[in-house]
Amino acid sequence: MKKFLLTVLLIAVLAVAIVPYFAGIEAEKQFSQVLASYPQNALQLQETDYQRGWFFSTAHTTYLSQATTGLQQQKLVVEHEIWHALPPYFETVIQSTVLSQAEPETTATQQQFTAQVEPVLIHTVVQTNGDTVSKIRMPAVDLQRSADKTAVQWQNLETEIHTTNQFQQVQNRLQVPQLNYGSAGGQLSLQDLALNANLQQGFLDFLIGEGDLKIRQIELQSPVLKTTQLHNLAVQWRNMVEGENLALVMDGNLANVQIGQQNYGPGHMQLEVNGLHAPSLRALQDRLAAAKAASSGQTLMIMGALMQYLPTIMSHQPTLTIKQFEFDSPDGRSQGTLQVGLAPKLSTPINLFQPQTLLNLLNAEFDLQLPEKALHNLIIALLELPVTDPNTLPQVKQQVQTWLANGWLVEDEDTHFYRTKAQLENGMLEINEQQIPLNQWL
Repeated sequence: MKKFLLTVLLIAVLAVAIVPYFAGIEAEKQFSQVLASYPQNALQLQETDYQRGWFFSTAHTTYLSQATTGLQQQKLVVEHEIWHALPPYFETVIQSTVLSQAEPETTATQQQFTAQVEPVLIHTVVQTNGDTVSKIRMPAVDLQRSADKTAVQWQNLETEIHTTNQFQQVQNRLQVPQLNYGSAGGQLSLQDLALNANLQQGFLDFLIGEGDLKIRQIELQSPVLKTTQLHNLAVQWRNMVEGENLALVMDGNLANVQIGQQNYGPGHMQLEVNGLHAPSLRALQDRLAAAKAASSGQTLMIMGALMQYLPTIMSHQPTLTIKQFEFDSPDGRSQGTLQVGLAPKLSTPINLFQPQTLLNLLNAEFDLQLPEKALHNLIIALLELPVTDPNTLPQVKQQVQTWLANGWLVEDEDTHFYRTKAQLENGMLEINEQQIPLNQWL
């Protein structure tokens, strides 16, 4: 009996000694896989120091952000604490703290943003099947650019990312309570932004799936326009593969728009993109990535890639369709449709440098109906006219009369609604059944 108890005790001691050892080896392997999932095109690994312990390990990594024209180069120092997958949970937990600072050997130009970033916290759990769950919290970021006094700030960004083993499927939830953008031209503020996406690797490793974006409030302040607020913007989307082509479907809703003291809405739009040739898009994407990484000749490489692959993409006849657009205002509902595509038969090679050739390939149909005040607001926005200037309204009315005289608008005298219907086919433009010569625009 004593021998039996001693044997059991010995086995227990060996298990306590051996399990943490192999758990530590597995934790280091999983840690390396997590590091490999970081965006390699944005971060350059400078140093890794991993210290394996018996029940938990520590690591220190240093990254250098890739030099870009938009942001001063940053040095990222990351401290990791790794708890090994031990009973009863058998999950590896990685707690990371990211400290960011400007690279001391570089100086921001007036065209670059300087960054002030509070420590970023990343909590990652590697499950027994290899799936990972990462929760990222970025308390505050402040970007400043001296050339035009542009500033970008956001607070308490939080995201949760679920990835399956080998990253075949990704679920992402992102929440930003507040994001602000400001410059000499005005201020843009977003409140309560939430993004959800459920994606998986599909044809040629394109991410296929669905998701939604919600923003409780968007506020725009400008010296030229009245303060504008958009409330409860919601966009749902999904993309898919049809044969060798990619397709995208989007459905957007907007509850309300407030311009000054005037309220508009609701609004709704359905959009579809079809016929995007996936092999050509993947090849173009790879060539553009190679051009970006090249030390010289980037412009020529980009132009060469566009000249090689855009004609092939266009030959598969991609289409853009706005199936439904509706937007309510106190004066009535604006509504319209749009479809843009390419001719079904491309008998000659596509020359990207001949506008007339490209126009001959385009097929488009456009139908828009809107009340008088909505038309006035559209003209003010298109011509960038000052809203408060007393000369603005006469200019707008003159523009309306010009379009009516040219036949580009048709007015319903009873309702004071305006409508335009245009069609482009075989290089010929027709507006309200009236042919318009295009050579004056080329």
